[in-house]
Amino acid sequence: MILVGPFSREIQSGRMLNPDALGIPPQTKISIAWIVLEESEAKARMQKRWDPRDDWKLVHWNQYAQRRIATLEDLE
Repeated sequence: MILVGPFSREIQSGRMLNPDALGIPPQTKISIAWIVLEESEAKARMQKRWDPRDDWKLVHWNQYAQRRIATLEDLE
């Protein structure tokens, strides 16, 4: 099974690596692929896909962009 995220909260809390917390079988192998895009490319893709879940991000881009950086740093 492949899930497309970002699932930032789940990754930061550690739940994303815990099958029990995700409600999936305990023997499930979990891998995370974090795709990094330049900020301008990320914004362009959000604008192109026109998903209502991105409305807040696009309206508050500067605030969201800082969160993108913080999330990435938390994973390193």
